[in-house]
Amino acid sequence: MLNLVAKVKALLLQESFDILCKTLKPAETDRTDKSAKSAIS
Repeated sequence: MLNLVAKVKALLLQESFDILCKTLKPAETDRTDKSAKSAIS
């Protein structure tokens, strides 16, 4: 149960992080997205 909550939180965090990145630096979205995914996993 706790693991599921952690996964959901990580997904929400990544989602908001992606939106933030797209808002601030549209050109760098791909790179920051990849680093975010590697940081989470």
